[in-house]
Amino acid sequence: MRAAQAGTWSPSWHQSLADRTVLLIGYGGVGRAIEARLLPFETTVLRLAQHERSDDRGRVYGRDSLNELLPFADIVVIAVPLDENTHHLVDADFLALMPENACWSTSRAGPWPTPRRCWRRLRAGDYASPST
Repeated sequence: MRAAQAGTWSPSWHQSLADRTVLLIGYGGVGRAIEARLLPFETTVLRLAQHERSDDRGRVYGRDSLNELLPFADIVVIAVPLDENTHHLVDADFLALMPENACWSTSRAGPWPTPRRCWRRLRAGDYASPST
C-alpha cells in the first residue's frame, strides 16, 4: 500500500493463509464471524471455547485443550475478552508451545499485550504476566 501511495512498484512475497492452521481461541459471536471469514481462504480452523462441544462444523475444543492445540497452530487468534479468567492466557508457556514461525493476534481492543511486547519480555526473562 505504501509503495502504491508513493507511486512506485515494490513487489514482495508474503505467505498465504491457504493451507495454514488457525487456532481460534473464543468461539462466541466474534469467533464465529472470524471463522466465517477465514474458511474461504482454505484454512484449517481449530476452534476453542470454554467447554467442549460439537456443532454443524464439527468439534469445538474445550479450554483444557489449549496446550494440546498450540503446537499445531500457524496462527492464533484470541477472540475472548481480557478478564479475570483470561488475564494469564498468554504467558511464557503459551509462547513456548507455539511453533517458532507462528504468529498471534487479538480481535479485541483493550489492554491485551501486543505480541512484540510479550516476546521482548520473554527474552528479557521478565515474564510473570503479559499484562503487568
